[in-house]
Amino acid sequence: MKVDKIHHFSDKGNSCIINTPRPPRHWYNYLWSEQGYCTQVSQIGHGRSYYINSKVDMCMINNQDAKYLYLRDDDANVYWNIGEGPLNEEVEDFSCEHNIGYSILQSQKNGVHASWKLLVPHEGYNEVW
Repeated sequence: MKVDKIHHFSDKGNSCIINTPRPPRHWYNYLWSEQGYCTQVSQIGHGRSYYINSKVDMCMINNQDAKYLYLRDDDANVYWNIGEGPLNEEVEDFSCEHNIGYSILQSQKNGVHASWKLLVPHEGYNEVW
C-alpha cells in the first residue's frame, strides 16, 4: 500500500502510523508503568527513560536520548538503524506504529527486513525490546 501522507491512523483508531522517518519534527510515544517508570521513543528510536517517584521527582535513567537499534550487513559493509537515525542511512518500507501500549518501528535495507517493538509492562520498572 502506497501512502503519500506523513501519517495515518489504524483501522481501529488505536495507533498512529508514521510513514516516514523524517517528518518535520520527532513524533514521540510515552509509555509508562503504574509504578512510575516511563520511556519515550520517537519514530526513529530517539528517546529517554526515567522514573517519577511519589513526590514527582524525576530520576533520569537514560538521558542520552538514544534507544537506537543498529543493524549490520557484513557482506556489503553497511550499517544502519531501522529508523535511519542517527546514522542517516536510507531505508525502504519504513513505518512506525505508536500505539497506546507500545511502539513498533520497521523497515528494510539490502533485503533485510527488521522490526523493533518497544513496550513498558503495566507493572514494574523496566522496558521490553
